[in-house]
Amino acid sequence: MEIRNIITFVKAAEMKSFTKTASQLGYSQAAVTVQIKQLEDELGTQLFDRIGRSVSLTRAGEKFMPYALQLLKSMDDAVSFMKKEDEPSGVLRIGASSSFSAGMIPKLIPEFCEKYPKIEIIIRTSDLLASMLELLRQNQLDFVFTLERQPHIQDCELVAAHPESFAFVTSPDNPLASMKNVPIEKIVENNFISADREVSYGLYLEQTLMERGIPFHPMVEIGSTSAIISILAKGVGVSFLPVFLTEEPVKKGELAFIDTENLGIQAWTQMMRLKNKWVNAEMQAFIDFVSEKFRNM
Repeated sequence: MEIRNIITFVKAAEMKSFTKTASQLGYSQAAVTVQIKQLEDELGTQLFDRIGRSVSLTRAGEKFMPYALQLLKSMDDAVSFMKKEDEPSGVLRIGASSSFSAGMIPKLIPEFCEKYPKIEIIIRTSDLLASMLELLRQNQLDFVFTLERQPHIQDCELVAAHPESFAFVTSPDNPLASMKNVPIEKIVENNFISADREVSYGLYLEQTLMERGIPFHPMVEIGSTSAIISILAKGVGVSFLPVFLTEEPVKKGELAFIDTENLGIQAWTQMMRLKNKWVNAEMQAFIDFVSEKFRNM
């Protein structure tokens, strides 16, 4: 059983196309077809269903996948052992929501880059989870970070998560900042600046208020959390944001938390990868690093 055939099998399952697999690995499409056929002959079973130009794993292919990944991991471990003095190197491609980019990147990426200077990181930011997941499935991203209530992506694996809470915030000069037990109704009618509905927690707030029968008509909707914080700091309006984004401005006296009831809205910063993607040394280094940071937050 040749390792190159195993690599081609895993890549084809990832790309769902022999043509794209050939392009990624530098083979001809005919070579990819031959390698998969060789592997199928060795295993005595069909690994892929061919439907038009796309391919998908058969049940036998799905059963074989964990063994294929383990074989590749063993090979990678062997190479790493023989080159144990070498640092992980390569490129990591990360998709992130604007909240993660504004709040978590400064806490994670500089330290990771200092620890692994040979790893280059490319970050693409979008609050459209569907578009980031599509890039993940097309192998244009290695990881996706998002802020959601629950993981719900069938072909993705959650590799790290951290619980996040939310709070109403405003300028310290706003009269609401010095009041106690402010009614939710009073907060949301006070020049409210809402995160765009494409941002998950903006939608969570709207749904919660609707369930409680509280009218909600934001003065402004903005997709950028950084822009919301900047507007609030200038003394305009109130908003509802993740605590990890607002703790630092509150400590500096640029913003203030509003004392009110806890709406019970909670979500998780989640780091996901594609289930069938081969985890290389730089990806594993990032998984281990982020997991440890999340545990200690």
